[in-house]
Amino acid sequence: MKLRHLLTTLFLAESTWSIYAAPKIEEITAARIFAINYTQSQETVKAQFAKGNPGGTLIPSNFPVRFDFDPLSTTNYGLLAGKDRAGVRYNATGNFPVSGGTVEMTIKNCNWEYNSKTTHMFMSTIARDLTMYIYKHSNDGIGVYVRNNLTKKSLFLRTMPKDWKINSIHHLAYTWDGTGNSVLYLDGLMVQKGFIVFPESPVKYFDVGSTGRFGANGNTAIGHLRLYNRALTDKEIIVTAGELIPELRKKGLQVIKETIMTPSPWFKNKVAIGMEALDDNYVPQPFQPISVDGQKLSVWARDYDFSGNGILDQVTVKNEKLLKKSINLILNGKELEFNSYQIVKQKKGRVRFSKKAANAFLDCTFEYDGMVHMCLTLKPAQKIKELTLKIPMTHEASELLHFVGATDRIGGDYGPSSPKGSNTIELSQKAGTIWKKRFGTHTWLGSTRSGLQFFTGSEQYYYPRKRTDLLEVVRNQDGSCDLLVKMIVKPLPENAPGEFTLEFGFIATPVKPLPPGWRVMTMSAQYDSFKGNTRGNILVYWPDEWAQISLDPEPHRGLNKARTREKVKKDRLAGRKIVPYWDRRHLPISQKNKVNPDAESIYLDWSPDPQRPRAGRFDWMRCAGTSQWADYLVWCIDQWGEVFGTIDGAYIDELILDPNKNSRSGGGYTDYDGERRPTYSWLADRNLYKRMHYVISKRNGGLYPWSIAHCSATNMMEILSPFTVFLTGEHLYSGYFPDDPVLIPPKHDRMYYYSYCLPMERVKGEFYHRQWGAVIAWLPCMKNQRDIMELPIPTRDLMSRIMHADVIFWPLWCNKEEIYKMDEIRRKWDIGNKAVEFVPYWENKIITASAENICISYYDKNGEKLAIVSNLARIPQKISVKLPAEAKSVINAETEQTIPLNGNTISVDMKRNDFSVFIIKK
Repeated sequence: MKLRHLLTTLFLAESTWSIYAAPKIEEITAARIFAINYTQSQETVKAQFAKGNPGGTLIPSNFPVRFDFDPLSTTNYGLLAGKDRAGVRYNATGNFPVSGGTVEMTIKNCNWEYNSKTTHMFMSTIARDLTMYIYKHSNDGIGVYVRNNLTKKSLFLRTMPKDWKINSIHHLAYTWDGTGNSVLYLDGLMVQKGFIVFPESPVKYFDVGSTGRFGANGNTAIGHLRLYNRALTDKEIIVTAGELIPELRKKGLQVIKETIMTPSPWFKNKVAIGMEALDDNYVPQPFQPISVDGQKLSVWARDYDFSGNGILDQVTVKNEKLLKKSINLILNGKELEFNSYQIVKQKKGRVRFSKKAANAFLDCTFEYDGMVHMCLTLKPAQKIKELTLKIPMTHEASELLHFVGATDRIGGDYGPSSPKGSNTIELSQKAGTIWKKRFGTHTWLGSTRSGLQFFTGSEQYYYPRKRTDLLEVVRNQDGSCDLLVKMIVKPLPENAPGEFTLEFGFIATPVKPLPPGWRVMTMSAQYDSFKGNTRGNILVYWPDEWAQISLDPEPHRGLNKARTREKVKKDRLAGRKIVPYWDRRHLPISQKNKVNPDAESIYLDWSPDPQRPRAGRFDWMRCAGTSQWADYLVWCIDQWGEVFGTIDGAYIDELILDPNKNSRSGGGYTDYDGERRPTYSWLADRNLYKRMHYVISKRNGGLYPWSIAHCSATNMMEILSPFTVFLTGEHLYSGYFPDDPVLIPPKHDRMYYYSYCLPMERVKGEFYHRQWGAVIAWLPCMKNQRDIMELPIPTRDLMSRIMHADVIFWPLWCNKEEIYKMDEIRRKWDIGNKAVEFVPYWENKIITASAENICISYYDKNGEKLAIVSNLARIPQKISVKLPAEAKSVINAETEQTIPLNGNTISVDMKRNDFSVFIIKK
């Protein structure tokens, strides 16, 4: 039945009916006797509301409980039911209707459709006299089967809903009254009625998901389950369906009264501000104008040589050469030979130049941060059978690899934040192919001093697709490495164009110097509960104090304006930096009964494809960086300063390159097979952040912004170069890899979580600032292990590792006191002194230990040292630490007790996966 026809039928007799005559939420809620929202947490299956016992029991007990957590959307869609997954059993006493009731659920069919030939159980009852299945039947679609075992009467209500496609989210409700009337609803619509009298004897248990073999197929996510002690009416079902899945309101299922927020004034003229940041002559702090010396282009600490026959012939970072020989393209087994470059346009912040080869033209843009964007147009005289980009790195520059993955879909474990999608490894020294991977947007090779990153925004013109070895690293006999981007490995199909352009680029790292005094910086939110030294000198102003609904970027319709202005003024006078929070990807559509009036009008034009489902905990839409969302977000950031007060930077969350196939929002391309494929908006996002920083600096007297990029596992340097701080660590949240046997500790060792999920090769390669050119701030993330999260041991386990990367902390989801204690030690020692230098454990030669699995890094301040000694072994160790000969005294910085010296050696009892901090005076 069409929605409009349904509503006409329901309300035809009520010609004066209005939303004010709609069912009241309070009346519906009063009938509720059990409710669980599985999207709220991955830690528990306990009901948030229950008239009876709220606790659930996993059945089978040997199967894991898992949730449908999508790393790309960073969203939990609910309890994962099906094959090899535990169901949850609840006691029915007080929780299940006795004489008439309603069951409503939200269901995501993760890997099956309405007409698949498999059975999927959503909910069932355990009772002597009653059998009830709410499920997907193997042949008859979605339905409810009820059998009265006393009368041997049964009822099967079902439908074949063609819109139940894979990964779609739907509302299901079943009602029955005491007289025998039963109704099945899908997505708010009544689809079938029937008659069956329920037995009077009570139900003992009810199960969510499959607790046995029947219905244990595929994967289904149960988002919400609610039970009521009466049969809800048709109108009430419409209300609850629209409440749980806001998109249903968009389709016409709107019965409750909504509060329409004030439209943003930006939509009246849709201005694009901060465009000065894209001018060829613009060079922001702390970057320097481009220097041109013949065939060499230079920026801060880096030289790029284009004098040879390759597309890039040498990169030198702080006098260290990164390339063994020229980067070039191999076409059908032969290297292209390019002539020397010709400058097309030269300005302070951007140089355009070109290089030519037979049947190839290279158009390049080089910018002040060292990013070179290349557009290679090929018009080959013969059919292309092979095309490979070869990046030959020296042995010294091929110690570490950082990879940022890309996915073309919602769901899965290959999102940029998951370990399978993005990672950092120490490369093997063995000769041969030592690493290979499917397509990703960014691949960096380097050392703890410097490196070179290759990046691209799509696989357009690559052939064939879906190769697990599109990227390869080959170690040569002399120790050097070749990074190979195997764009084409088979003859192109007949419909391939005769001429096409490939886009990619490079950036050498580090990209900029770190700001003076950065080690004294601490982070916290702006809440009044943070006082004194616990109130960070970088304050993240979370939007829950200034925005009406979650993630709304618009300050003009914000909350608590006078209070927030006063708080900003006070914090700035205290020398703290004001850094409000914005989300790069998401625009809220609605929250409860509040509606963002701007979202619907731009939904199609700003949406990437795939778009996130409008369900789960939040009714948000993703926004493409290639759409006018970029203009709107820059304007919102600028206007925050107008409404609430001057800011020092912006905290940008979710800096992930979403796949986008939607041409309306500037994404996608049509592949050889006619399918639409995604692009990734690196260039649009780069320009967005340039403009953002320009408008912030302009309002703040030209000062360089202290912005924070929440970029866990995704060091995309041509995008992130303007940011001062990289916030990382959330990608080691165990919800991303709940079944990984390497990264998840055994149950008996949960306290030492980070000793499993944080290998030291990532500490060296990903979280040490020197090779990147950004302050690294670490975000502890044990938010789904709250029973141990605030205990000292897990936090000290983390600190014993990550402090060897010379990071600052944002102490969330951990034992804050341990980090505050270390911050105080650093303050007292004067960690921000200009004379302070850090020596990581892999370079430390003067403070050594007598045992294995001991790491020692130290800070040096005019000869005095602050040493971090970590025992990474899973056993306690008594160790001897040999100090420099000039050491005269040693103080345990945590206890402030003097440690006896035996010559130049101290003896230390080390707990497993723990650390000690010593002040060594000469």
